[in-house]
Amino acid sequence: MQTQSALPREAQAMAEEAPLFKNKVFMLAFLSLILNSLSTSVFLLTESWYIVNYLGKGSSLGIVLMMAAIPRLLLMPIGGVIADRFKKTHIMFLSDASRSILLVIMLVAFQMNTLSLAWMASFALVFGILDAFYWPASQSLIPTVVSENRLAQANSVYQVVQQVFYLTGPLIGGLILTFGTYTTLFGTISIMLLLGGILSLYLGKFLAKEKEGDAAAPSFKQEMLEGLRYVKGQTFIKILMLILIVAGFFLSGPLSVAIPLLVDSVLQGNALTLSYLEISVSVGMILGGAVIALTKLRQRRALISVLSLALCGICLILLGLTSSFLIMMLLLATCGMVLSFSNTFFITLLQERTSTDKIGRVMSLVTTATTGLLPLSHAVISFSMHSGVTISNLLILFGSIVAAYCFLLIYCSKSVRTV
Repeated sequence: MQTQSALPREAQAMAEEAPLFKNKVFMLAFLSLILNSLSTSVFLLTESWYIVNYLGKGSSLGIVLMMAAIPRLLLMPIGGVIADRFKKTHIMFLSDASRSILLVIMLVAFQMNTLSLAWMASFALVFGILDAFYWPASQSLIPTVVSENRLAQANSVYQVVQQVFYLTGPLIGGLILTFGTYTTLFGTISIMLLLGGILSLYLGKFLAKEKEGDAAAPSFKQEMLEGLRYVKGQTFIKILMLILIVAGFFLSGPLSVAIPLLVDSVLQGNALTLSYLEISVSVGMILGGAVIALTKLRQRRALISVLSLALCGICLILLGLTSSFLIMMLLLATCGMVLSFSNTFFITLLQERTSTDKIGRVMSLVTTATTGLLPLSHAVISFSMHSGVTISNLLILFGSIVAAYCFLLIYCSKSVRTV
């Protein structure tokens, strides 16, 4: 079996001493991840608005999102094994370059007026397959380029700057859609993905080469089972996965569908209105990440994370009750801020408690838990809307379930209160 990509010994010693932004290897990884975040945020806005506004198929948006989520669910554990076996930067490059090519194909299809809902669903399926290999590699990359004592800082800084670009992405997409064309937008996303992939490939030069495995190297199946056994023996990781499953179904699923639908059906807005609401989430996440980076919170991080999810559930309820644009912006900003707490703390706690040689598999399993029920969530939302249930009522229902579950978990689980 090949060992995990890591810094050469001399570079590792320098990384432990150098501030993050003077660590060349971290900065290369950082820029590559940021370009991917920016292109992803622009693409998600483009995909949602194209289906809701251009095709007029808002009730089918959940189906397209479901097509992207299914391969992530099925292939993410395999992606985790690959991330532990092979060089992460090569995996990231191949995924980014392939998605860049897909965007060019979408551009051509749009110009030929053949980019239908069926084609969007097909492209979403392929994007989901490529994501299943990209995310385990990228999420396990940061611990290999910074020392453990800088891991929490690196995660919080990455969260903040990532959200700055998530903020910029919808604004760029909204402006191009308002004053330009989908052709320009598809081309822009393709270029950003390609640049991110090139940076990943260049970063690989600064990471230690993997050692070739021997003939007795365990199979993919054995390594996957080893990762499952490892997680099974970690009580806190199992609790974390349970929380993420509930959050994925009742928070991530509705939020990924709700914002464009609220803009179209409740606010009767345009692409810029959608951009402003998407930006509100990013602003909140930037504020949350800044608080973490500046205060260096270490105590009760699991409790803070679960309370954050409960508050997000309450915001979801209020989001379903209001028709005010400004209140929606405020609620979405609050969701972003508390989600920043939960995301950063959960990831950091997980990385701190996971063996380095298993981190790719564990991160893939956690991501699978996060996205595992997203296809079902999107299907339930689409089916409910086809049956006449409004997105506002679904937000109220799902938010109530999340808040109740989180408070019950805090009451029943000592681990959540003390870790």
